[in-house]
Amino acid sequence: METPSPYGHDEHMEKYRADREAREQAERDRLAAALGKDWNPVRPADVRAWEVVEPPRFKKDYVGSFVRVLDVPRHQYGGNAHDAVPDNAVMQIRTRVTGYSSSGKVVLNCDWHCPCCGRSHEKIIDESAIAEGKVHFLSPGVESSGLRVAFYLAAPYTHDDPAIRQQRWLDATRAAVWLRQQGHMVLSPISMGHPMAVMGVDGDWQAWQDTCLAMLEACASMAILQTPGWEQSVGIAKEADHAHKIGMPLWRLAPTDDGQYRLEAAGKARWW
Repeated sequence: METPSPYGHDEHMEKYRADREAREQAERDRLAAALGKDWNPVRPADVRAWEVVEPPRFKKDYVGSFVRVLDVPRHQYGGNAHDAVPDNAVMQIRTRVTGYSSSGKVVLNCDWHCPCCGRSHEKIIDESAIAEGKVHFLSPGVESSGLRVAFYLAAPYTHDDPAIRQQRWLDATRAAVWLRQQGHMVLSPISMGHPMAVMGVDGDWQAWQDTCLAMLEACASMAILQTPGWEQSVGIAKEADHAHKIGMPLWRLAPTDDGQYRLEAAGKARWW
């Protein structure tokens, strides 16, 4: 058993970490409210593949975008490089700053999540690097690597009307079948849970929470089925929040008029 520091160092560090996390969360909330974009550092290793996309049409929309920086600027300290961010790092743009320092440059303040230390590192990139071809904008992709994605399918379910619960089970299962037909792996808790509920295993989100989150953590990505009721679903909101905390990519799965579905990444917009 570790002996607490007699100088209160442990308590100081705990308070320091708590204060830092509170400041970071406040900044995420501020950006989400002001810009309508979700700020959440991602773990690139959790994304199976990235697709290179065109930069946003308006530069004000750069914030929240994922980018790969081919040639990361280095900061020298005492003649030696002590910079954790590697070339070709996938980062997320946090802010766009005009008139930076005395240089008057326009810069992008980016975050890179280190898979080794588990922390986010800040890196300032000249916006001119985009025109120079040193920065590529990215979107989490499912086709670029040829790999199948293991999706956790979140869908609305709980309702007082048994007929609506039955319909939601059908909707979720059809969507799961479609994902399978596209070559992906899928875990669909509603497809499993509804027959169990019909046979007597009842319960709301609280009763199923541990099971659902364990299934979520076993997957690489989370897809939210946008059928009626999804925006009011307590379970979906909790699952999406947990996915964000563990750095899991989020996807929208929306039914189309032709009976198919539209699957698209939801990496930037706060939409639940």
